[in-house]
Amino acid sequence: MKTLKHKLIVFFIVALLILGSLTAVTLVITRQEQANNRLSEQSVEHLLLLDSVVTTLFEAESSQRAYAATGSGIFLVEHQVQRDRLARGIAELESVAKAHNETSLARDFVGLVRQRLAMMDELILTVEAQGSDAAIDQIALGTGKRLMDQIRNSASALLGFEHDQITARSMITERHLQQLLMMVPLASGVSIVLFIIAIVFTLAAMRRNQRLLDELDSTGRDIRVINELSSSLQSSESREDAAAILSHYLTRLFPAAAGGLYLMRSSRNHLELVATWGEPGDAMAVSMAPSDCWALRLGRTYQRSGDSDLRCHHLTLDDHSTLCVPLMAQGDIVGMIHIESSTLETLEKIKPLAEFTGTHIGAALAGISLRESLRQQNIRDPLTGLFNRRYLEETLDRELHRARRGNTRLSLIMLDIDHFKQFNDHHGHQAGDLLLKEFGNNLRAHVRGQDIACRYGGEEFMLVMPEASLENAVKRAETLRQSLVSLAVDYQGARLPSITASFGVAAYPQDGDDAETLQRLADRALYHAKASGRDQVAVVADL
Repeated sequence: MKTLKHKLIVFFIVALLILGSLTAVTLVITRQEQANNRLSEQSVEHLLLLDSVVTTLFEAESSQRAYAATGSGIFLVEHQVQRDRLARGIAELESVAKAHNETSLARDFVGLVRQRLAMMDELILTVEAQGSDAAIDQIALGTGKRLMDQIRNSASALLGFEHDQITARSMITERHLQQLLMMVPLASGVSIVLFIIAIVFTLAAMRRNQRLLDELDSTGRDIRVINELSSSLQSSESREDAAAILSHYLTRLFPAAAGGLYLMRSSRNHLELVATWGEPGDAMAVSMAPSDCWALRLGRTYQRSGDSDLRCHHLTLDDHSTLCVPLMAQGDIVGMIHIESSTLETLEKIKPLAEFTGTHIGAALAGISLRESLRQQNIRDPLTGLFNRRYLEETLDRELHRARRGNTRLSLIMLDIDHFKQFNDHHGHQAGDLLLKEFGNNLRAHVRGQDIACRYGGEEFMLVMPEASLENAVKRAETLRQSLVSLAVDYQGARLPSITASFGVAAYPQDGDDAETLQRLADRALYHAKASGRDQVAVVADL
């Protein structure tokens, strides 16, 4: 009996030791898993902070470009607001990176950001000191874009670091699970019950951590796709390029839904459907007014979940749940993303990503519009709206090369307004500028779509006519000369006197085979027309 009692005591002691050991080991693993969860949550916060800094930097760059292009103080104020947000974000990023032993990667990223901010400050000083033209020339060097590419690469490196950390924590979670499962056969009685309870809580934490890891992995993929989208849009030359790029990436970002992309027309009174993905319904309008969409009217995302919600006027059917995300830049509407799905759950899931994507797209589209505006300023004469001399020199060489390759003809018409200096002296420079503007409008109205009308300088103009023979060019010059008879210009309530012009025509290949020769001969023909009494057309054969 005493021996049995001793055995029972030993058994209970061993059972308690086993129970205590299992409980202690379980508690240790649980605490380790909780710490692992906290590290995963910190990684999420770090990713969001990094994305916030990158997004704010894009917005700061967009506003300072707008200020450089326009010189408007509104954009400078907007830029300063973004700079203040960026300063706070950088400080927080450095603090978090130091705690996560990411000092080297974060230092490189922050260093690149500070370099970009310094370039922004230099551009702003250039605008204030030298004006927008000097700033535009500085932007055209492309230094800022190259540095932004380095920043995106550095951000991707930080993102990769966090992804590696998440992978390592996932392996730790798997190891914890294996350890716990190995202890199950060793438990007995109460220890099994207690252990199961611990397992229940631990597995719940593991499932929660796994869901978090899955969400992080999905978020990481989405961020990489959005970064690719932003980089592609930065290289886009026009709205048409942007539409094709957006159609491709929106399909990747929202494969479980369908939709379309609307962009604001230059007239600012209508949006047009430029891209679709998935299988959107027939209810989507090809174009619409801004007032037709509740998202554009409210200035925020609008989700329609059922018949009880207001329906946008650009939709005619009610059989889908819809999500409209406005695309904004500096408070202006640049477009709208329309997403539709047969299930409300799908829209609820993708809504945060759609809003986040819309922020990036809005800023990128504003940059594209700015680049298109700058390009037009570089190739257009601001007074007449015709192409300028720089564009003429580039285009004439290209058209001559095309004519040689296709064995076709090309003609040049150089024209000059007769007695323009006397007109200016008598009526004033404002009247002269008005006359030049109307002369340019008249020139555009009497040329073919493929012809290139340029202001050569002062009151001189040149017309490049691809695939036009000398005879056709002379006829066109005569038509232009006769059209000036009906050119009426009113200034300060009075009709300005009518004008005449002299024309010189040269043609490829009979008169020359290079741009310099053709321009020189057309100029000589023009002066021959002036010397012969003006208001007439002269060709090289007349010299």
